[in-house]
Amino acid sequence: MRALLSSKENIWKQIEARFAEISIAELQAFVVEARDHGFHLRNLAVLSQSFSDLHCRQGDTVKAIGYSLFAIFCHLECKELSEAKSVLNWATRCIGRHEEFESVRNLIRTLEPSHPPLSRSEKTPIRSFREVLEFSQSQSHVPENVLSDAKAFLFHQELLNSVMKKGNLREFAPGSILFREGDLPGAFYIVIDGIVDLVCSQGIKKTFSIGEFFGEVSLLGHIRRTATLICRTHCKILELSTKDFDDLLRTNDEFEDRVLRSYENRLFETVAMESNFFGQKAIAEIDKFFRFFRPVHLPARAALFEEGQESNALFLILKGLVDIQQNRRRIAKRGPGELIGEIGLVYSVPRTASVIAATDTLLLECNHSRFKELCQLVPEFAAAVRDLARKRAPTLSHQKNVQ
Repeated sequence: MRALLSSKENIWKQIEARFAEISIAELQAFVVEARDHGFHLRNLAVLSQSFSDLHCRQGDTVKAIGYSLFAIFCHLECKELSEAKSVLNWATRCIGRHEEFESVRNLIRTLEPSHPPLSRSEKTPIRSFREVLEFSQSQSHVPENVLSDAKAFLFHQELLNSVMKKGNLREFAPGSILFREGDLPGAFYIVIDGIVDLVCSQGIKKTFSIGEFFGEVSLLGHIRRTATLICRTHCKILELSTKDFDDLLRTNDEFEDRVLRSYENRLFETVAMESNFFGQKAIAEIDKFFRFFRPVHLPARAALFEEGQESNALFLILKGLVDIQQNRRRIAKRGPGELIGEIGLVYSVPRTASVIAATDTLLLECNHSRFKELCQLVPEFAAAVRDLARKRAPTLSHQKNVQ
């Protein structure tokens, strides 16, 4: 069999690229090659399961299944049958029953008599996100076997060291409130151990566990806290002051990239909830719709599009203000939570106006193909966009006779 892993770099990209076509036998071979390239399989398993959970919550079943299988085979290669079965049971419960899982379950049954689990004393002490972080506090460097390109940003070797040096590790009892909705922004938080619940007046509910972070929306948006964060269990939280947070954003490109992506996602959730474009039934799954959009940063006085241009996308404003102009005269101003560009898509006509940024503006773009896909998935969104287009362009509505 030809080599599946072309290099030690970007292992997750190489794995993800093959999830849709790779067989179970090839996935097993992938694990062996990862081991031969010097990767620590137990850390790979921990990370892979966390990625599976992330993609499961985002609705990407192919990646969720692929990562869970990869985690299982990492454990099997280490002869850790109990851990492999634990991941398999978790995957079946969270993702659902799939043919791949049943095949692996049968495989595990054939291995049970000849491969008893390793004893705790035989296992490498670094077993989880929490233990990696605690280990790094007592060492001058992070172990080399921790992946350098893991998506959970704290596992990047240099980034982990940078954050741990600046952060303040604090412990909180169950029921402790880290901050309340409406509080002034004060810090950025990373969960080292435990579970933290988010609740807000808009109805959004989330849970943060090991490796996840929060607090960036208020810090980056310069707004009051948008939710209340409560420790469900005993928690260890890494806290970064506003100054240290800003320093890392300014000096570490990867930290900035990952935090900004999260900020855009969470800002989208907040704006989408307030605008109600997606309807009440879709609110519980609002985070799944972010994948249909692409962030666009528009500096003040820059044009998003010009009157008469082809209509190929609509935009949701997350932050900032834009001017709507016809014949170079402003006819309206739009802000956070408002859609623009919908008239051209609904009626298949060129742009009926120009859009110019009045301030630095952050928008989300949904191109024509994504728009059609999203409308099929969420009929409430399609109806809301059509209604908005009718109100803004009643003449076109009458001409096109759109139902």
